[in-house]
Amino acid sequence: MTASSKVQPFDIWLAYLHFIDLPQGKVRPVHNPSFNLTGFREVKMLNTETGFVISPKQWITKTNAIGIISKAGRYGGGTFAHRHIAFEFASWISPEFKYYRAHWPQ
Repeated sequence: MTASSKVQPFDIWLAYLHFIDLPQGKVRPVHNPSFNLTGFREVKMLNTETGFVISPKQWITKTNAIGIISKAGRYGGGTFAHRHIAFEFASWISPEFKYYRAHWPQ
């Protein structure tokens, strides 16, 4: 779980303190009874290291996450996320998206 030459923006965001500090420890067990709190705490502790990056596959493996799917392959491969996770990522990567999202009709 260290920085590499093929680091993607989503990998950086996963390790970003804001995402790690979301109430995962409280919310995840409700929606995902098999969420690995021990693995989550390990990732949170590693997050204090300089240059810490975690890939979606590593996040899924460590925490048994169900909101993110990562598939290898040229066709049909990629990282797919629940819409709430995708909106958080888009808000982080684009302040304009965050602004429009804040002003969407409820």
